[in-house]
Amino acid sequence: VPYSLPIAQSSMTGSVYLTISLTVERYFSIVKPFYQMRNRWLRSSFCLAVPGILFSLLFTLPNYFMLRTVFIEDPVLKTIATNETFLEGIDLDGINNSMTNITTKLAGSIQLLVKDSVPFQVIGFASVPAIQFADFRSNGTYITVYVMWLHLL
Repeated sequence: VPYSLPIAQSSMTGSVYLTISLTVERYFSIVKPFYQMRNRWLRSSFCLAVPGILFSLLFTLPNYFMLRTVFIEDPVLKTIATNETFLEGIDLDGINNSMTNITTKLAGSIQLLVKDSVPFQVIGFASVPAIQFADFRSNGTYITVYVMWLHLL
């Protein structure tokens, strides 16, 4: 997603400006055919397409730095029966949605996570990919200039 979204936005912006350049070329071909024959740059599709492509890449440049992939350590959980003897002295409602280390006679030290008054044993951690937004997205200048004014183009 951090790479495909900016490429898609650049492609959509480029499509609009390539359509405009095609319209300019058709205008000169039909309305002013002799002017188009005298000016070589109007006959070249390359000269008409490059400004639109460059503008679309420059215009969507902040989008390439807007998202990034980060890895979050997520606990791997195993359900514990609520009638276990080592849970008798623990107030499960008091440690709700938090992780606690407890020591048992049989299993030794275990990490206990309680979610909605249901106890879970943390048996490990897994790296889970997540998408994080860049800090400049909340900048007031970025929002005013890029998001509000430049998108009026």
